[in-house]
This record gives sequence, structure tokens and C-alpha cells, in this order.
Amino acid sequence: LSHSIVVPLSVILVPYFNPVLPPYLHYASLGTTLAKEILRSITKAFETKIMQCVPSAVSVFSNASRMELLIHSGGLQIAYHSLLSLSGPIKGMNRLLGLSLTPPQIFFLISAQQLCAESDYSGIDVNSSDFDEILAWLISQGGSASDVFQCHSTTKLSYQKNCDIW
Repeated sequence: LSHSIVVPLSVILVPYFNPVLPPYLHYASLGTTLAKEILRSITKAFETKIMQCVPSAVSVFSNASRMELLIHSGGLQIAYHSLLSLSGPIKGMNRLLGLSLTPPQIFFLISAQQLCAESDYSGIDVNSSDFDEILAWLISQGGSASDVFQCHSTTKLSYQKNCDIW
């Protein structure tokens, strides 16, 4: 093992990466994607534990799809915590004009949009109640989304984080 990853130059150029845009957009899209690829390379060692920490709704998917959802959860966690630790104070980050959302809220929305697009492309019904439950679970695993959105404990995003395997 060389303990390195190769990122194609095209991924870190406009339109995928634009240095003018706020960093939380890059962490939500490119950061999550890179973290997922790293996790894919080490997942076999944790496969049994990984498969035990997901909600029952995930059982409607094949094992390969379940693993992909779990890798997305881990990638989301890594990208979010990297954003918090490496990019400096979030309060100082530029906001997108016309939106009354905070940078962490936008991070989670971009990540959810990316998961929906990937799932839809793979033929998963993103309009099903099972997918809603899975999306809420993934977001709660990925870094305190219920706190970021100030969700009441009775809302769908109030899942407790229960998958500390990454």
C-alpha cells in the first residue's frame, strides 16, 4: 500500500471546485466524495459492525446498496468534521446570497442533494418513505444535523447518532 489517493485534476477545477465559492460547498460535495472513496478502501475490515448499526428501513436494499449508504454516512461525518476543524470559524464564512441558511445547514442540504441524485441515478426510489427515513438517519450520523437545524426532539431529523465506526 502506498497510503495515497489520486484525485483527477478535472475534479479540482471549475466547475467542480471553484476557489471563489465558500469552503462548505466544497466539503459537502468534493469532501464527502473523497472521504467515501477512502472509506471504500478500508470497509472490509469493519463490514460486520457496519451492517449492524443501520435502521430497519435499510433492509429494503441489497447488501451492496446498504454498504454504499453506510459509506456515504462515514464520508459525510469525515467531511463535516474536517470542515469544522480545518476551515476556520464557520461564523466568518461567506453566506450564499438570498439564502437565510447557515453554512452548516447548506453543507447538509448539498450532501442530501448529492445522495438523492446518486440514488436516483442508481434506480432507488427517492420518493419512498423508506428513503426519507434513511436520509434522515444518514444526516443525523453525519455531524449533528438536528442541532444545526435546531430540530425539536419529535422531528424526523432528531435521530440519535448511533454509528461510531469511522
